[in-house]
Amino acid sequence: MAVYFDHRIEAPESSAVPSQLTWHLALPVLAVASSSPATGGNVDLYLQQGEYVESCHVERPYQPTVLRWHPTKPVLALGWEKGEVVLLTYPSGDQTVLPSTHTAYITLLEWMGLHPDPFSAAYPNPAQHWSVCDQGKYGRDVHVELITTKVSS
Repeated sequence: MAVYFDHRIEAPESSAVPSQLTWHLALPVLAVASSSPATGGNVDLYLQQGEYVESCHVERPYQPTVLRWHPTKPVLALGWEKGEVVLLTYPSGDQTVLPSTHTAYITLLEWMGLHPDPFSAAYPNPAQHWSVCDQGKYGRDVHVELITTKVSS
């Protein structure tokens, strides 16, 4: 992998072809998603000088579809092609798999609300919103049916 900014990103050998990348808005942390049809996908974090954050590696036998940083906290929401949504915390590397009814490719992943909570959508499954409880655990809060309409001209 060869991703350059001011410094070369030193990716681990297990990284495949980079497919997405996103910087945190407030922290000098870069998230890079890599995909390979043969091995699946992974997401890795890097610091401003290109240093690999070993504790923050997520790997699955399927491909990542969406990366979305929390607007203020060091938490990255990851959507996967099999419907899984994972929260990755920097720098600890803690991973929280959110309870989900998604079984399809995650197409939308956003942070919503005053204390931003994750929201995801995977057509044709219902959209989901999670809320955080006092103990810091996420629970499924709302199901929203996505309805498509065909507009005829």
